[in-house]
Amino acid sequence: MIGIKMFQVNCSGFLELHLQSPYDQSAIVNISSSEKSEKSRVVKVKLQPSIPLNVTRIPVNFNRTYNVTIKCGASKEEGLTETTIVSSVTPRLGLLSPAAVARPLNGIRIVVGCDEWVL
Repeated sequence: MIGIKMFQVNCSGFLELHLQSPYDQSAIVNISSSEKSEKSRVVKVKLQPSIPLNVTRIPVNFNRTYNVTIKCGASKEEGLTETTIVSSVTPRLGLLSPAAVARPLNGIRIVVGCDEWVL
């Protein structure tokens, strides 16, 4: 008889959000969890033309869903008064980057990783 040892790997994770715009652009980012007891993370940012900005790095639970809301201020260059981008993310290790991004942004990247592994 062969004995097989079963084990579980756990890790504490993080979610990083990076944004980019071709223009000077203000935005408010809100990241909230499906868990009602967790506080939302709200970050105000000022993007500079064509420079990626690491907006935030927050701890995540891999068993929850996170809502990411990006509210961009007016963009004279695009003729926009305000733009809101909404997405849901269920954390999985790796990189998420949509092929098309709503103006006035031209880059969104979400990185999900592990801080610490536990066997």
